[in-house]
Amino acid sequence: MTLASHGILYRFGQALGGAVVEEARRGGGAFEGAAARGLASRGWVQEARMFPQRVQVVGSLEVDPETAGGEPTCHILRGVLQRVLEASRGPLSVREVECRSAGAAACVFEVVRGGRGP
Repeated sequence: MTLASHGILYRFGQALGGAVVEEARRGGGAFEGAAARGLASRGWVQEARMFPQRVQVVGSLEVDPETAGGEPTCHILRGVLQRVLEASRGPLSVREVECRSAGAAACVFEVVRGGRGP
């Protein structure tokens, strides 16, 4: 998949993330926990655990180890996480650093305060 395709999927994920943000805000309680439950209830992940500098995801819908060619594949989920985490933490960037499609045990996203980008 081309870099341009990754960016399009990421932007699509950001749009989808808006619905997750609104639902988490309505749900009450801890915002990030509510957002993680929302991702699971939609079937996009089995579990998402959010930490200050990373997010660990098990069971991402985007994982396909047979066709990924060893590259991270969770571009939509990265956009969703970007939108969710920015809603609770302010400007930041999210980058997938480990992916089940590339042979990792789980998908891991690095969270860095400040700058943005696909």
